[in-house]
Amino acid sequence: MLRIVICSENTETASLLFGEMRAILEKTSVKCELTKVTDLSLVRENLSKDIKYYDILVLDGVNEECLKIAGGLRKRNLIASVVFTVPADFDAKLLAKFRPTAYITDTSDLRQVYDALKYTCNEQNRAKTYITVKNKGELIRVSFSDIYYFESRLRIVALYTKTQVIEFYGKLSELLPLLPEDTFVKCHQSYIVNLEEVILLDRTNRLLRFPNGSEVEISKSNYAATVAKYTAIR
Repeated sequence: MLRIVICSENTETASLLFGEMRAILEKTSVKCELTKVTDLSLVRENLSKDIKYYDILVLDGVNEECLKIAGGLRKRNLIASVVFTVPADFDAKLLAKFRPTAYITDTSDLRQVYDALKYTCNEQNRAKTYITVKNKGELIRVSFSDIYYFESRLRIVALYTKTQVIEFYGKLSELLPLLPEDTFVKCHQSYIVNLEEVILLDRTNRLLRFPNGSEVEISKSNYAATVAKYTAIR
């Protein structure tokens, strides 16, 4: 799930963009948390706690506080996408150092807003190194490299990481497209595994073993594809 924040001290502009983006996103399959913020101290506070708190930031390109946010972000986070709203006659070269993905010169132009969202969402899908899950009302980000495997238990999915087990409502079929296809595989109707974390492939018993001692079964129907992908990354 992508976190998108619209930052503007102009309440009217923030509300306009929020309404337009929400309407666009509702027509797509993109899962996101969209917020608008006029008190920029809230954005700074969230970034101070976690520099990767936001995936996409829409910032007022002529607002000094927004530029400070962009500057602080780029010093420690090169993955987040930045969109600047600027006047049509603004010299975009002045903002190039912040590595923006897109500019919006007319916030009432739905095509510009749509294009900015499309470019940034595509950029995030290519660069994302984590998956976001919802547990007890809280959004939790888990790095792909920390994941051992997912286990389906009826309507509940248990995510086994290197340090904890996180349970949430979901389906493996919905999770698989969100994971790197070169390292994650559905080896059984009840399991998706991270093959990079497998320490042993037991071909005799059709099992995958992980550093925590857990073993996951490989079904007959998924055996060939699982072994082929496992072999490819070794």
